[in-house]
Amino acid sequence: MQQSAKTRFTIDDAVAHEQRVYETSNPTSRQKFEAAKEVLPGGNTRRSLYLVRSRSSFNLRDPAR
Repeated sequence: MQQSAKTRFTIDDAVAHEQRVYETSNPTSRQKFEAAKEVLPGGNTRRSLYLVRSRSSFNLRDPAR
């Protein structure tokens, strides 16, 4: 009984594969993204969001509360 060699894929391999699949399925996506970068920061509307981060605090003196 002969064992076949297992191929190990990294997360980078998986991301590269999915990117190729997406680009093949959506050939005009890159052009639209480049055009959007002309008028939107980063080419999308999500980068323009601003969140004020607040500090979390915990009261560890009374674990029942």
